[in-house]
Amino acid sequence: MTHHIYPTDLSDRQWDCIKDLVPAAKPGGRPRSLDMRAVLNAMLYVVVSGIQWRMLPKDYPKWKRVYHYFCIWRDDGTWQRIHDTVRAGMRRKAGRHKHPTAGCIDSQSVKRTAVPGVRGYDVDGTYRGKLLAWVVDHCGFILQPVLRSDDVKGFVVLPRRWVVERTFAWLTQCRRLSRDYEVLPASSEAMIYLAMTRLMLRRLAS
Repeated sequence: MTHHIYPTDLSDRQWDCIKDLVPAAKPGGRPRSLDMRAVLNAMLYVVVSGIQWRMLPKDYPKWKRVYHYFCIWRDDGTWQRIHDTVRAGMRRKAGRHKHPTAGCIDSQSVKRTAVPGVRGYDVDGTYRGKLLAWVVDHCGFILQPVLRSDDVKGFVVLPRRWVVERTFAWLTQCRRLSRDYEVLPASSEAMIYLAMTRLMLRRLAS
């Protein structure tokens, strides 16, 4: 049965890909009365539209219940687990190993709002020096900075930098990520997991 109300809602095929990843109700309590598909759809609506939680349309469960689950899954690592599982499915579909062997990192300046919280800094040109050795020692990865040459004038395409910029473009299609609306960095991270999971589900279920 289709539960599709808004364009951000999960399709039946997308829900089939993710429904088994939704944490079950804790034993010993009252039976879960909420439709978890509707809860996920409400979260996706917030991420894509950029509204405040309390402005959720009445077609969805009450915003306090939705936000309650968002916070629980933020704190217990559910969002990362769902994201990583969907990513593994995407990679298998593309004929690749489920675990990536390389990645690109970058920083991006995001406009802040009046919401209080921890603020970050744009450290775009500092991925070098002692950091290179620290990453090898603590993470087991080789960090290779891609820097613009001081001798080159005008626009120059730098190796692999487009991968990061493309990802930033995907993320900022979700209005909740266009500015720093979150009080906690963990909430911002969870929003990114949600946005990327939505992107991958659309491809996985296509």
